[in-house]
Order: sequence, then structure tokens, then C-alpha cells
Amino acid sequence: MITERAERRILGAVQLVSSVTRLPIPGPIAFRVLEVTGNQPPPLEFLPPLRILSNGRGLGILHEIPGMANYTGNFDPAAVVPRTLRLQAFDRSGAFLPAEFTVTFPRTLDATRLANGHFNADSTFEPVIVAMLPSPRAVESVNWAVLRVHLRHEVEVPPPPAPPSGVFRTVASRGALIRVLADENAPRRLLGRGLTEWRALPRIGRPAIAEALVAIPDIPVTQWANQAGPNVLTPDQAVRIQVRLDLNFDPDDDETIPDLNRLDPAGNAPLPNRVLAGELAAPRQLRTGLRETLRLFLDRNGVLIIDP
Repeated sequence: MITERAERRILGAVQLVSSVTRLPIPGPIAFRVLEVTGNQPPPLEFLPPLRILSNGRGLGILHEIPGMANYTGNFDPAAVVPRTLRLQAFDRSGAFLPAEFTVTFPRTLDATRLANGHFNADSTFEPVIVAMLPSPRAVESVNWAVLRVHLRHEVEVPPPPAPPSGVFRTVASRGALIRVLADENAPRRLLGRGLTEWRALPRIGRPAIAEALVAIPDIPVTQWANQAGPNVLTPDQAVRIQVRLDLNFDPDDDETIPDLNRLDPAGNAPLPNRVLAGELAAPRQLRTGLRETLRLFLDRNGVLIIDP
């Protein structure tokens, strides 16, 4: 018997988690490379394919990525050519919407554990955490308040860049962001968010209704009432509902997903151009276990109302 020893580097890992519970996603997962940058890499079609092995618990182990063969095949640091990958992650069970993220390789080999038990965020030994929003087909928990939001908006006919016609029609708002915030003084807490379905589904095709599932998991069973009355405690949470629609997003393009960096900028930064936003004028009351379907309409001026 001949024994052969093969040594190779592992590039790191990607952990897909639910944006609601922060728990690993148990279903089968897949990844797609959208772009490789760094030191003028060859075109994507000429690079070796991405190879990520899943452990069945939402963790993808990165064995090979485009442009990093020199790194995985030997242990000479001089051979390292940094690459930044833009990828999409998919949950094949359909319970979660695709997510897009970027990661730079090689990651550090620092194996020092921090006080919280984790490694440094850029360490090979610390997975890249990718949070995925639930799809309308996600399993709901009895401890959540769940809103199913159907959204429509106005578009001009014909759309830009054609000259303005002044004629508008109503369409399903696919790929729109729904945000649920606590009705309180600024800064208001974000309680939950979701995206309206935009993808063509098997045996269904493009959805005629743009539906989002928004789960709000952390509503206390009782809390102090914020309105005058005989009851000082209440199970209700007053919330504000916002919608944001990126007019640059093409929901018919199978290669793209809604850009959350544009729809929900970090640090409450101003929204970029061509993101249409609206908020319901009146607050709504949610409580643990509530299930509600909201039909909303966003006009071209950003006025959001209950869809008649």
C-alpha cells in the first residue's frame, strides 16, 4: 500500500444565518461568483470555478475560489495574490431570499481567540456571516408578529429614458424593502424588515403580487402603555411602516438582487438618487402572535397609503 500526503490551504468559511433569529440556515445552500477584482485578474469565464463544500448547517467551507490556485496549492506567502470576490448566496429550500456579499482573500491566519470565544473578524478561522431575509415561503414562529405586505407603485408609460408622457400605470413593486420601526422618538429602533419577492419561481414564473414577509420577533408580551387610559400595561407595540423602492433595480434580470446598501444605507445615511420612499401616516399596533396582511400603494411622489 502506498500512502500519499496531500496538503492544501482552506481559504475560510461562509456562515449563512437567518436575519430574524441569527441562527444558521439548515437547508441546502449554493453560491455564485459575480465579480473578481485585484491585480488585474483574467475574465471570470477563464478562471477556475468556485468550490464551496456545505456541512448541511448553513456553513460553506471555501476550498477553491477563482484566481487563488497559487495560494491553496502551496504554503509560500510570496505566492499570495489578493483577490476580492463579490458573491451571491442562495438557500435552495426557498425559505430565504438570495443575499449578496463581498470578501477579500487571503484572510489572516491569526488563530487567537477573543474574549467572546470568536476569532478576529478577518481570520481564516472565523466564518464570514451572511444574514438572509426570509422569503414569503419561510416557516413562521408562533412567537413572532408577522406582516405579509403586498405593495404596488406607479410607473410612467413608457419608462425612462423615453421622454415624459404623463401617463402612469400601477405595477407590483418587486424587490422593494419593507421596514418596521418602533413608534418612538428618534432614533427609532428597527424591529424587522423584508423584501418583496421579485424572482421567477418554479412552475409559477414572475409573481403577479409583490409580497414580503416581515417578521418582528422581539415584542414583549407586556410593556408600559404609551397612551393615556385605564390600562398601564399593554401587549401592543406601536410601529411605523416604511417602504423603499430602488427605481434602478430591474426585477426581470435574473443576475441581480436588490441592493440593500442603497435601500438601507448604514448609519441612517440619506437615501441615494432614484430610491423612492414612503411611510404610512398613522402608526399600527402589533403584538406577539399577530398575523396580518397589509396591501399598500406607493404613488410617484412617495406617498404611502393602504391600497383601496
